[in-house]
Amino acid sequence: MGEIYMKLFVAPSKNSAEHHSRMTEAPVGPLIISLAIPTIISMLVTTLYNTADTYFVSQLGTSASGAVGVVFSLMAIFQAIGFTLGMGSGSMIARVLGAGESGTASVYGSTSFFSAITMGIILCMGGLLFLDQLMTLLGS
Repeated sequence: MGEIYMKLFVAPSKNSAEHHSRMTEAPVGPLIISLAIPTIISMLVTTLYNTADTYFVSQLGTSASGAVGVVFSLMAIFQAIGFTLGMGSGSMIARVLGAGESGTASVYGSTSFFSAITMGIILCMGGLLFLDQLMTLLGS
């Protein structure tokens, strides 16, 4: 099944060998910095968004600010699930890329992506079905 997927959907990359050599032969310090910069920027944007959101919602009143605080806990749960899928797949992808199996890495990445979408749909449906109980559990 994996071979069929590879032949149909994964195009061989011209830069695959170049990326592999960069990840395995480049000095670790600059490599970590170059890979960490997008993550740091993403975290800063998220923090700025949450700060601006809290500020503007607080203009509506104290109950609106309280609602943001309650929902923040829920967002943290969603992020934890996302981080779990991302870190687990990242670890697996790093292992197979280190072994030079870029096609298998693509399969792992696709599986992780669609698992995240499926998990999101399940959480959405569960959240809608048990909305009142969930908000009570979170302290509203």
